[in-house]
Amino acid sequence: MKARQRYVNLFIRDFCPVVGMLWPREKALQLLDWAEKGKLPGGSGARSDDAVVGRWMLTTRQTIRATVPSLVQHPGTVASVKGSDNASSRFTALFFAEDGLHYEW
Repeated sequence: MKARQRYVNLFIRDFCPVVGMLWPREKALQLLDWAEKGKLPGGSGARSDDAVVGRWMLTTRQTIRATVPSLVQHPGTVASVKGSDNASSRFTALFFAEDGLHYEW
C-alpha cells in the first residue's frame, strides 16, 4: 500500500469485512440474487456474512475497496447483529480512525 492511500482493493480469499460497507443498490440486489442460487460457505445455514460476501466477490469478480484507516470499529466484546456473542478482541479494526474527518479522503 502506498503512503497516504485511503482506499485499498480487497484480495482476501473467501473473506470480505462487511462491517460499515457502503453498497450501491444494484450490487446489493446482485448479491441477494446470487446468495439465493449460489453455493454459500457453510451451506444453507451460512452465518458468516464476511465469508458469504467474500465468496460472491471472488466468484463474480467484484472489486471491493476498504478505507484505510477503518471508519468502523467492531469490538468482539459487543454482541453481533447475527445474534451471537463474538467475545474476542480479534475482531477489532487493525487501523481505526478515531475521527474520520482528520483524513483527506
